[in-house]
Amino acid sequence: MGGSQPAGELIHLSKGQRRQTRIGIAECLAHGLKTGNEALILIGADGKKVDGTIPGSKYSVNPDDELVQKSVASIHNHPGSRPCSFADVMYLLFENKHEHMFVIGHNGTLYTMSRTNETKEWLTRWTMKDIWDEHLRLNKHQWRHGPAEDPLQLVYSKAVAGFAEEVGLDYREVQP
Repeated sequence: MGGSQPAGELIHLSKGQRRQTRIGIAECLAHGLKTGNEALILIGADGKKVDGTIPGSKYSVNPDDELVQKSVASIHNHPGSRPCSFADVMYLLFENKHEHMFVIGHNGTLYTMSRTNETKEWLTRWTMKDIWDEHLRLNKHQWRHGPAEDPLQLVYSKAVAGFAEEVGLDYREVQP
């Protein structure tokens, strides 16, 4: 994983996008701490929220495709304070307009992923079957909803972080 810097310095966002991202991170965290569930906020190219906060379940949140197409970044929380999941990596890879993802754990740790030129080049070499095979390889280590500090969850998280870096994503953990 990359360095441990303030979130605003990690990626290239406009001033409005950075401001809304900070607000969105706080809103997702507050929603999660209140409900115990995930929530999602989408940020548009203009730096504004696309719609409102989208509530989810304990382990996922599923936005409307139309809203996703209007956004360039997403923010969501992980109630178990786990790092980014394989599903998070896949979402960022294949939502073509999305350049950035922020995941805030309930312990305050922030995970960021951003596309790079290497990511775009990687997507020209790998097929969906390759990605599915990698998913199966990673998931044999996953204790799906175990606590973040669980040894099997740690193995899975490291595998996901390695895969994110392999596909050229700038993947970072920002301690609170």
